[in-house]
Amino acid sequence: FSGFALPDDYKEQLPESLVAVVGYPHRENGSKKKYESIYLMCQPVDASLPAQYHELNQAEILDFLRKNKMADRHVPEWISAGDETKLQQLSSILKTWMDKQANRDGRAIINDLFNSTKPIRKESKLTVDVDKKFQMENFDLIVWEYISK
Repeated sequence: FSGFALPDDYKEQLPESLVAVVGYPHRENGSKKKYESIYLMCQPVDASLPAQYHELNQAEILDFLRKNKMADRHVPEWISAGDETKLQQLSSILKTWMDKQANRDGRAIINDLFNSTKPIRKESKLTVDVDKKFQMENFDLIVWEYISK
């Protein structure tokens, strides 16, 4: 993990946020198996605020990170100290994001089902139980950044 403080020109536009890259499905330690899917998320730490960057436009998230890649590393002390309560709040941000992904992927699968002219095979992505897929234990947290004010 890492983090940086928002530059002045972003402080009004972007709230304190968590950026994370997660891989699906979970791999056992030492496994070199490729992930089927890699997801990039950027969510505000304050759950009452709307996300500024959405996964549908991952280029915006990557552009933001690219522009700030040389920023001095800054991680709040409570992260470095391992404050269990606050780290649990970060985990809940990821969980909330996963719940939203399950809803979005479920809608996409239904649309694919009704718009497809191909027969559905049992191993098709259309038969995946989306609610079961988007569980924390099914993903690996590859890397995360804490974006501070």
